[in-house]
Amino acid sequence: MIFVLLAALAFHHYDLVYRLRQHVYPPPWLATLGLGWDGRMMVVSLVALSGWLTGGYALLAVYLWGLFGWESLTCWLAAPRSGVEAADMGTQD
Repeated sequence: MIFVLLAALAFHHYDLVYRLRQHVYPPPWLATLGLGWDGRMMVVSLVALSGWLTGGYALLAVYLWGLFGWESLTCWLAAPRSGVEAADMGTQD
């Protein structure tokens, strides 16, 4: 489960870097709902104290994949196309 959680965070960081390169900025609420580094560590600590570590990692991974994946998908589908793809799309009738 830890690898699935790390994969969600790696995907989010890759998405952020690619957005910055394309000047497509993430909404401010994404950082809040993503809990930030401190928030995620607090969740993991509380889950570890409760003794439900594996399930907690699973829920956190599903939550972050859903949040980051959905927001990334909707953002990139809504972003205007540029470059060669846009020129090709404009020439088709």
